[in-house]
Amino acid sequence: WIKSRRRPDLPPECVQVIQVYDTAFEEGEENDYSARTTWGVFEHAAHREDWAEPELQVILLERWKGRVGFPELCRLAWESYQEYRPDRVIIEKKTVGSPLIKELRKKKVPVREFNPGSRSKTVRAHTAAAVLEMGAVWYMMRDWADEVINTCAAFPHDEHDDLTDTAVCAWLWLRWHFWLGRDEKDEGDREAEEEARTAV
Repeated sequence: WIKSRRRPDLPPECVQVIQVYDTAFEEGEENDYSARTTWGVFEHAAHREDWAEPELQVILLERWKGRVGFPELCRLAWESYQEYRPDRVIIEKKTVGSPLIKELRKKKVPVREFNPGSRSKTVRAHTAAAVLEMGAVWYMMRDWADEVINTCAAFPHDEHDDLTDTAVCAWLWLRWHFWLGRDEKDEGDREAEEEARTAV
């Protein structure tokens, strides 16, 4: 479902860039990683026959994960923002996510809180999978891209789901703000829409 770009060294020109964070509680080998993925929305020229205009698709631009303390997490987040200048930085408001949101807002970073709601990670992943099913997700041929793809493919059976959480959050947000993988709104998607809109 995830397609590779022919020019692995050159991402397409993006009309929107978002970064998504999944934060761990604290540093230490016994804890999960903190993770980030950066995604770019671009116009894909080879559009579907029934579309009058180029369709919007999304490409994975980079990924990071690590077990770091809060000061280091803040430093890395600020450096990544300066490098990619995302239009939105989406952070789940949990554990160190809350203070990270506050610190980045002090620096005028366009941070948006993400509230996953009461639905399980598996249900959210199934909802977000519509973006994958329509072939709207791309990657550049890099080792770190393989890691993200393999982690998502192993969900929910992988030991760590931090990168998957960032990808699912990104796909949900993009689904409801850029109409990726959404033809009609049905009752089962209304809760997902509300969750995504909390990151507006």
